[in-house]
Amino acid sequence: MHYMIPFFCGRTPECLQVTEKSLKIAMENVDTNYLVVGLTEQMDDFFVVLQKIFPTYFTNITKIWRIAGTIFF
Repeated sequence: MHYMIPFFCGRTPECLQVTEKSLKIAMENVDTNYLVVGLTEQMDDFFVVLQKIFPTYFTNITKIWRIAGTIFF
């Protein structure tokens, strides 16, 4: 997961290297700027979270995702 620290840390000089400081900044940015963060490796779990938070927009998204996966992949 160290490869994600620069993404969430930002473009400041202290974010160029993965350090304790850049990790702290990245964690603060996630807490401040993101409602939810998901992993593609756990897409089904992420969809469950989205369904709980935004049921109007994401009802049945897991089912749709599985059907689409069998059609396109």
